[in-house]
Amino acid sequence: MISRLLLCSILLVLSFVSCQQKVHIEPAKVPAEFRKAEQHFYEQNFSKALKQYREFVNNNPYNIYSDDAYFKMGYIYTEQGNYQQASEAFNTVIEDYPRSQWQYDAKVIKKLVDEIMALRRRENRSSCSDEVKEFRKENERLRQRIEELQRIIGDM
Repeated sequence: MISRLLLCSILLVLSFVSCQQKVHIEPAKVPAEFRKAEQHFYEQNFSKALKQYREFVNNNPYNIYSDDAYFKMGYIYTEQGNYQQASEAFNTVIEDYPRSQWQYDAKVIKKLVDEIMALRRRENRSSCSDEVKEFRKENERLRQRIEELQRIIGDM
């Protein structure tokens, strides 16, 4: 229940943030790799956008658009449920681009993503302990059945 609420919160924040626009810059000055990534992003072709953003930041780590690329990579990873990678992408914006327009948004969303990961770890531990309890019950039932069968065989 709590993780669903957090996920909804993240999606709400991301939908708001994804609507923001950067100050208008002449298209000729925007690197082609970034323009392609943006086109894929706004068409919601996230796998192609992610590939293009990665290529862009690898080739242009200090470009004026690198922080945008990392932020949108975080968005895509969150959409895909890859929370660890999302957290890392948002953290890159926070740590490497302190003057980025995405600073506040990256901090808020990273906090929510990290909370989802923590909740999932707790759920996994809880789920594992439930499985162990079930295995113990089943083991006890089998032990009793074996004893019962041994008594039947011994009586023959």
